Amino acid sequence: AYTGDKYIISYGMGSPNRIVSFDVDGDGKSVSVPTISMGHPNGFTYANENGRCYCVKGWTSKAFTYEPTSDTYGSVNLSYGCSGIGYDRKAKLLYTCSRTAMVAYDISDGYSVKHRCGVVSHSGTMYTQDCGGHAGIMFRCLSGSNKHGTNYIDLYDMKNGRYLGTFSCDLSEVESCIVDDDGFLEILANNSSNEDYIWKTDLNINTLGQGL
Repeated sequence: AYTGDKYIISYGMGSPNRIVSFDVDGDGKSVSVPTISMGHPNGFTYANENGRCYCVKGWTSKAFTYEPTSDTYGSVNLSYGCSGIGYDRKAKLLYTCSRTAMVAYDISDGYSVKHRCGVVSHSGTMYTQDCGGHAGIMFRCLSGSNKHGTNYIDLYDMKNGRYLGTFSCDLSEVESCIVDDDGFLEILANNSSNEDYIWKTDLNINTLGQGL
């Protein structure tokens, strides 16, 4: 997850879970231990609109919430099951992804569904990891049968329900992605040694969103 000056990661290996926060330069790390069991988290995001993090397990319609300022936990029920969750700071929408549909929710209106877009099928085995979003574009992170081989990110125009295309990533297992304050896509990847890296790409989503 990305707040503008911090990264926040839901770490699900072992029990209990951990929420790890750190500054964008890697300093100021803090750790919170959830007061509720979130299981093995698959998707995680931060909504600047209400200062709340959202976490989902693989294929569930319940999202667990975490508020960094008060260190409190809770949950909300969504209309569709999902495997990933992301927040669009430009459109102020919460996105979820799954093998069947991408959904946009308005968090200021009781999590009402604003847009829904069907998925594009790919050949071979594909695992939905997580999603992100910015300027009306959702990014769906996918891994193949070899999760540490070539990974993929689908791009969708959520407002108009259009598939925009897919690009490949040779970054090992792509776990999630966010867009930084300069509009550039950043990708969280986990290598075969279980080390996490954040890669900043040269793909500017603000510029791409202006063309929709």
